[in-house]
Amino acid sequence: MSLESAIVALLTADVTISAAVSARIYPDWAPAGAVLPMIVYNRQTTTRVQAADGSIGMVLATIEISCWAKTYMAVLSLASAIRLCLDKYAGISGGVTISCVRLDGESDTPLVEPGNEQMNEYGINLDFSVWYRE
Repeated sequence: MSLESAIVALLTADVTISAAVSARIYPDWAPAGAVLPMIVYNRQTTTRVQAADGSIGMVLATIEISCWAKTYMAVLSLASAIRLCLDKYAGISGGVTISCVRLDGESDTPLVEPGNEQMNEYGINLDFSVWYRE
């Protein structure tokens, strides 16, 4: 199983997150017309730890998780649930041994329709460093 599948498994197993988004967790981008709230995730970087004679099987990946909702309070709540679910996690998820998950950064990402000054969606990006075994 992939790291991304392991992360999705953790998110969907969390009752607060699954109550908010159900199955609306998408890789890379949300489909047109996707219902809010939702989560979009993607891998930003991958670094394989090397020793003099090759890989030691440890990988550091940066995963960006973006959450979206119709109100700022709703997206704050969803981002908080994601942070509580993943930050400092260590264990096995979906057959992937995760040594450590660390929240590295968090930022607001508002979405405005072109030509419209009103806010239509609210977003928060969470950047996580994930150490895991390959």
